[in-house]
Amino acid sequence: MGQTPESTVRKADVPITLVNPTVKGEPGSLKFEVYFGMNSPTVTNAEKKRIANLVKLAQSKIASGAKVTVEVSGWVQPNPNPGDIKYLSTNRAKNVAAVIKALGIKGSYTLKYPGLAKDNIPSARHASVIINWSKSK
Repeated sequence: MGQTPESTVRKADVPITLVNPTVKGEPGSLKFEVYFGMNSPTVTNAEKKRIANLVKLAQSKIASGAKVTVEVSGWVQPNPNPGDIKYLSTNRAKNVAAVIKALGIKGSYTLKYPGLAKDNIPSARHASVIINWSKSK
């Protein structure tokens, strides 16, 4: 949930996509988005809770000894006043990665800071997360 600059309350429900169905012994992955307020790199408590649920789902699928990679990309809404693009993009990715690490996902982390998202919509203020693992339970 969030607010527009005009103080209109908005809510977005975002589906979670398992990129590869998990089959025992086979690789798997989970992709999701984390959303931010205008000009903010702060991961809200609501988003932290949602990330925790997604990490728990991934952990339930990752087999012991599997190689895990996590890619986090920070994005900024390309509006006429997007704020400090480099700062927001970088810190959105870093802050989401820190939350995931604190929840116990161990592996190789790649952080990307591409800056402006394609569309000028509030959901462009996000970080994209892809968790891949080499072997499923």
